[in-house]
Order: sequence, then structure tokens, then C-alpha cells
Amino acid sequence: MGDQFPFGDCWQVTDFTARLGFPWPFGQVEGAPAMKPPLPLLGEILAQDLPRMPQEESLADCSLLRDLSSALSPAHIRRLLEEDGVREFRFETKTPRDVMDAVNVYRWTVNRPERDSVCQRLSVLAAFCAYWLNEGNAWGFLDQATYEPLYGSADKPTDIDVLRARAVLTGFEKRHRAVKDLKRLIELDPGGRGLYQEEIRRWERQEQGWQRQAELRWE
Repeated sequence: MGDQFPFGDCWQVTDFTARLGFPWPFGQVEGAPAMKPPLPLLGEILAQDLPRMPQEESLADCSLLRDLSSALSPAHIRRLLEEDGVREFRFETKTPRDVMDAVNVYRWTVNRPERDSVCQRLSVLAAFCAYWLNEGNAWGFLDQATYEPLYGSADKPTDIDVLRARAVLTGFEKRHRAVKDLKRLIELDPGGRGLYQEEIRRWERQEQGWQRQAELRWE
């Protein structure tokens, strides 16, 4: 509570020293960043439809699915907060960063969290918070939202909103996962087949472009 800077930011050390009780005169340090305003609570974000933190262009801006309902939409999160197993956490009274921390802590307390349905649903919530903050771990949380081992059998994912969100945020290095999710979406949502197929073709064009560039580098 009260942290101003995320993991990986060199100014995070000031959060640590403040927690230890040491004063830190920001105004007297040359080059010190301006103190950021406190984060809104998740409930305020959802009630007021507050826009995402403004930063660099995201992968979601490039996807053809960006305008569809998904687990990244406030409507989905409002429903999620009312589900059994999630409602009890009262996450609407926490900031997005506190929600992510709480989800990670809860996962550590559960045996085989990757197969636990509550952990999976909480991961969706954490993914929305990371996406709203414009932090890079939103896809990682969505990856935890379904159980799909490389070996053995598992039930195929059935949440269309989660699959859309993950397909939207998948980067080129994990393009095979995006295509897998898109093919599953065709099965679950045949009405959107044309859009999903066009998104698959977009990935195929990127793959072909990458291969051409690789061939030129080797020549």
C-alpha cells in the first residue's frame, strides 16, 4: 500500500526506504520524478470506465479483435467480481497493483494453482489490472487462466472472453499460442469465424515477413 513505482523501475528503491521509515526529500534530488497521484480503486475504475494508463502503443491496438468483448473489458470484470470464490476477496476496494499482489500471494497458498478454478479466475482479474496499468505481465496472467499442459490431456478452454483477450495480447514470439486460441474460438464462436480466420492470416503474413528477413540476413 502506498507504493509509487512498479517492479523494474529504479525508483522502486524509494518505496522500500519509505516503508522502512526513512525520509526521502524528492524535491531536493536533481532528476527525481514527480510523485505520481495515488491509483484509483478497482471499483472506481469499473464504475467510471476510467481509461488505461497512457503509455506506448500496445499489442491490443494492432489486433483485429480489439473491439470485441473480452476479459479486458470492464463488463467482464464486473461479472467476475460477483462470482463465487472471487466475491469474498472484495477486490473492488483495492488498487489494481494491490489486486495483482493479492492474486500472486493467493496462488502461492494453493496446491497446483494452475489447475485450481479459483486461481484461474483470479488470474483473469489480475490480467485486467496489469492491462489497465499498461504493464507487461497481462499476458502472463492470462496464460495462468487456463490449464493446457504440453503433455497429457486437459479440458479445452471454454471462456470466449479469455481466449479473445489472450489472442489480442499475444506477441510475435508466442504467435503459435495466438493461432491455437483463435482456432479454439472458431469452434466456440462460429459466428465470428471470418474475423478469427483473418486474424490467423495476419499472423501468417507476419511469419512470412519474418522468414524473408531471416533469409536476407543469411545471404
